Amino acid sequence: MISRDLVLTINDKSVSLDKTITLYRFDRGITLNITLKSDTYSIAKEETKEDGEIVVVGEITKARAIILRPNKKLSSTEISDIVDGVYKLYLDDTWTDHLGEVGTYQIQLQLYTDNPDDHCITIAPFSFEVKNPIGIPNDMAAYVNHATVNNYSVRDNNNVPVGDLVNGEYLKTSWIDGDLITAGKLNKIETAIDYLVLESTTYADSADMPTNVSQLNNDAGYATESYINDAIEGVDLSNYATKDDIGDINIILDNINGEVI
Repeated sequence: MISRDLVLTINDKSVSLDKTITLYRFDRGITLNITLKSDTYSIAKEETKEDGEIVVVGEITKARAIILRPNKKLSSTEISDIVDGVYKLYLDDTWTDHLGEVGTYQIQLQLYTDNPDDHCITIAPFSFEVKNPIGIPNDMAAYVNHATVNNYSVRDNNNVPVGDLVNGEYLKTSWIDGDLITAGKLNKIETAIDYLVLESTTYADSADMPTNVSQLNNDAGYATESYINDAIEGVDLSNYATKDDIGDINIILDNINGEVI
């Protein structure tokens, strides 16, 4: 286990750390042993009596951390015991594994008595930095939402099933946060793009694809321009009244003689 010993001095309106905390992306498994010092609040500490008995003196016996990440996401720890004036804050891999977690963390402690439901005081926040390292070792995997261009290499893991094209149908991969980016998965995308480009080019060059109206007569299911023109020319309009035959609409109405047309 990796640990850092820190002293957090609590004043009325501010707090201060005795050391600067700087972490780097992918740091993990680190315990911050934070000794709480305050003239304002009575932090529980162990004291040894003259007879050798160890007793706990102080009202503040428990604490938890409210965490504001660089990506503005809020979270909190469980309430845990303060042991001999020390609050332990454990940093696992979820603190530094995302790109959005590079930047300034703000930590605010809530202090409790043995009855957390009845007594709580929140102190001012302190902060620490998470930075990007100068490089990433080749044996570290790149993950969705974790990698940036030119900073990470693709993990060589082609044994992961990635699906394929089946009868021209693309079997897509549903990516989720934390998935490995592998050469096999990326090559699947490249294969699908290449297939689509090839198919579209082949179809565009095919003689079966009509490029103008006149070519539609290659398919009996289409009404071509010439077919429509021939059909219009073949219609016998001799039995139909023309505009000239109708004349003035008022004259027509006068000759109806009450008959319903």
